[in-house]
Amino acid sequence: MLEKAEHMTPAMAQLAKHQKRHPPLYASLRGGDRARQLYHVLAPCLPQKLQDPVSSGTVTIGELGRNSPEIQTIPIDGHGAVIEFNSGMIDFVYAVVRTLAGSMVRVTKSGPKNEPALPVTDVARQTAALFRQWKWPNCWIWVVRRIAYPPFEITQKVHARVGEVAKNTELFLLAHELGHVAIDLALVPPSPEKAEVQADALGCRFIFSLATLGQLDLADLYGAAVLAVRICAGLELGGVVFPKSYPKQAIRLKSLRNAAMSACPSMQYFHEISRIGVAYEDQMDDVEDHIVRSLRVRPPDSERLLIQLIAELLNVALGRLSTREFAGNITDLSAQIPPDIMRQALNTLHGYYVASPPKDSFIDVYMRERMRQSLLQVMEDLPSQVRKLFRK
Repeated sequence: MLEKAEHMTPAMAQLAKHQKRHPPLYASLRGGDRARQLYHVLAPCLPQKLQDPVSSGTVTIGELGRNSPEIQTIPIDGHGAVIEFNSGMIDFVYAVVRTLAGSMVRVTKSGPKNEPALPVTDVARQTAALFRQWKWPNCWIWVVRRIAYPPFEITQKVHARVGEVAKNTELFLLAHELGHVAIDLALVPPSPEKAEVQADALGCRFIFSLATLGQLDLADLYGAAVLAVRICAGLELGGVVFPKSYPKQAIRLKSLRNAAMSACPSMQYFHEISRIGVAYEDQMDDVEDHIVRSLRVRPPDSERLLIQLIAELLNVALGRLSTREFAGNITDLSAQIPPDIMRQALNTLHGYYVASPPKDSFIDVYMRERMRQSLLQVMEDLPSQVRKLFRK
């Protein structure tokens, strides 16, 4: 990887030493291991003053062939850093996303059409089992044992989607570490926030630039950032020890929300890009309950409910869900959620797609019109007591 030791910076020398002891688990491609390949995706959207230390070798990035789910930034001599991305973390992210994909529909030769590969409860249970495997992360067995996911069947389309989601999640993890580098090298203005929270905000800013460049979808990128934070929280619940200074999950998610909102021209735009992130939140809530083997009560959240309704309404407009099914879902929710929260979510939904045309929306005009027509039909299908929740 590196030709002559005398040409190495201290950061490059340390990485070379560690990689000699722990070679990446996969052969290098296009001149870089998987961590370097992720960096090459991010590089065009990074500030030049952050690209320069990486180009010069003052900061270096590489994959280490260790099975533990870890990525860390190690300062070097006070003016450089090494970002070490363990093979185990890359593999673990893929295993989690691959298992969560069990709830996606499949069309295979051996199975019925449009049925999930696994029941929802099995998806949560088997994903939780992945996290619980790290209860004893320093046990000798993890020196030789790698993470494994349930080998259920999925289609090529779902397989491609799994790879995309895993890559985007890993991009955020790397962007977060590059945020730490930017903070440590004083490349960004000082902030009163804790370093982890500031690194989350910077990581969001970095990966969101990929959407600005037209390379990736903003909703996918924000969803990946949310999933990355939830995976870290799941690892902690499963037994991986994080520093005591590490912020709680709720604080990190709030930081991501603030970063995403600052990148959006309107609240409607933010709510529309959040639908994938909220879907991951719902899945990971179930996973965490299985990790701790306890059903935790979560208070209703009108914003999260609104985003879930936007996602379902979009599915109706796309023909993936019937208006009658959506009306039934709304009716069921209205029996479980306090009326004031339900009313707030439904009326905001109505305001976004029926009452007045939005000034700024993530969803295109054609699809918004289909959503408007679908929502009007859904309202007709609702029982009168539920329809009254919509403000006239």
